[in-house]
Amino acid sequence: MQFFKLSRIKIALLLLWAVSFNLLSADNEWKTTTPDKVGLDSSHLQSLVSYIDKNPKSNIHSILVFKNNKIVLEKYFSGEDENWGTSLGKIHFNADVLHDMRSVSKSVTSALVGIGIAEGKVPSTDTGLLKLLPKYHQQLSPEKSQLTLHHILTMTTGLSWFEPTDYTNQGNDEIRMDKSPDPIAFVIGRSLENKPGIVFKYNGGLPTLLGYLIEQGYGKDGKDIATEKLFKPLGIENFEWHSAEHGLLAYASGLRLRPRDVAKIGSLYLNEGRWGNKQILDPSWVKSSITPHISTGWTAGYGYQWWIPRFASDEHILNVPAAIGNGGQRIFIIKELDMMVVMTAGVYNKRMPLSGMKIMSDYILPAAGMNNMKFVNGKQ
Repeated sequence: MQFFKLSRIKIALLLLWAVSFNLLSADNEWKTTTPDKVGLDSSHLQSLVSYIDKNPKSNIHSILVFKNNKIVLEKYFSGEDENWGTSLGKIHFNADVLHDMRSVSKSVTSALVGIGIAEGKVPSTDTGLLKLLPKYHQQLSPEKSQLTLHHILTMTTGLSWFEPTDYTNQGNDEIRMDKSPDPIAFVIGRSLENKPGIVFKYNGGLPTLLGYLIEQGYGKDGKDIATEKLFKPLGIENFEWHSAEHGLLAYASGLRLRPRDVAKIGSLYLNEGRWGNKQILDPSWVKSSITPHISTGWTAGYGYQWWIPRFASDEHILNVPAAIGNGGQRIFIIKELDMMVVMTAGVYNKRMPLSGMKIMSDYILPAAGMNNMKFVNGKQ
């Protein structure tokens, strides 16, 4: 009996030690609180939930609001959804249901690039295309060889690219790339329209180049790299990442996650690359990722696969880095307020009845006392 008691004590001590060193998942789950305890006006958040409930055509599937690294609002709804273009019918969403993240996948791919650079597996951002892709040197003209990893990350390569919002359009270059036998050759084979670094042009092929560099650097499958370097440290165990017909992961659009896990990735950009006491991303990479490097004409800037929308009133100007995906997938980072918003929706290939920008200006920012804030379309 005495031995049994000592064993239980030892086991308890071992468990406490394990938790303190992140060997268990106790610190990998979100804590919750109420809006009023962190200085938010809950009436605005309640109004948002009420609006979504009364307007099913908005087809919003989840809305999560975080303040001071705690969940203050977490609501799930029902609606029609897809799994990477395949209809799933009507889904009753909850915290355990995976959701397409579409182009939020680009921001996750960027995080993997940052990890690869920090670990010496991916070259620095000023490395030119000839050194990045030596196997394709015959396809690189002297002008194209001036392209760098920085240009790829910021979508300022100058390469021609046709990518309308409708991804059922077979002329869409991202669709054509996914069906090509060599997606790398397809992307770098586009004609050069502008000098690199001058003009932003949305290009869903560039994340495939990033993913290729990650896989070449680590010599592993992309899913294994993402699991080992990002998802496992964040306690993310349940995810899917589709592959395109050419065999590489769909780094531009194929990731499916639970909303709470999406928020874990977003939190790295709110907390200088940290999750709990784990430093997962280099703080300098986080800063570069959410710094406006060039205006997009729609938002005030674009970082390393992150959009930088701007909201303004007579009193305030606020840059809000955002990961944005087709259909209404969003991560908004509000560093000045220590806040984050995650939403998922099923309005694929269409204009949303209730956009993420309107949710921010009409509900989220007013809840934090920032009234009359409007999305500033493309203005510096």
